[in-house]
Amino acid sequence: HHRKVKTAQKKGVTVTAAEEFRLWERYHRIYCESINRWKKKKNHTGVSYDINFFKEIYQVDSKYRKLWLAIVDNEPVAGIICFYWNRHAVVWLGAGLESFFDYHPNDLVYHNAIKDAAEKGFHWFDCNPSAGLDGVYNFKRSLGAEVLQTNYINRKSTLRGLAERLRVTLQNARKDSTHA
Repeated sequence: HHRKVKTAQKKGVTVTAAEEFRLWERYHRIYCESINRWKKKKNHTGVSYDINFFKEIYQVDSKYRKLWLAIVDNEPVAGIICFYWNRHAVVWLGAGLESFFDYHPNDLVYHNAIKDAAEKGFHWFDCNPSAGLDGVYNFKRSLGAEVLQTNYINRKSTLRGLAERLRVTLQNARKDSTHA
């Protein structure tokens, strides 16, 4: 990992935390290009987010979220969105342009995000699961990440569960009525 970070720096990769929404829009385009690549390789989970969802995240107080971008020649080429709460920093979504993979931008992005979280006193830097993708898993292991087992807890009141089922039922009914 340290060699790849040095390689990224030698190739002119820099890292910044995106402050302006125009950089979030650029990252969304990188994300969309990544989805197309994942689909071609049959690695796509089927979940994707539109620009409005990114705008909602951007509007959250920046002390709770950050978009880390790798920059080459003043253009974003890769990035990760991290969330911060209490003593926990967690990577939620990463994407990058395949044509820049030999620059190792993801290594430098993670390096900076981990260093920043440590300097700010975060106890955990959570890389999140790897969606069953060997390449993502191996990349995270190369960072020194450890696999930890955890239980998934989903606490919903009976009322919330009922409201969720009703919402899904209504959405399906609307879809059915537009196709009739």
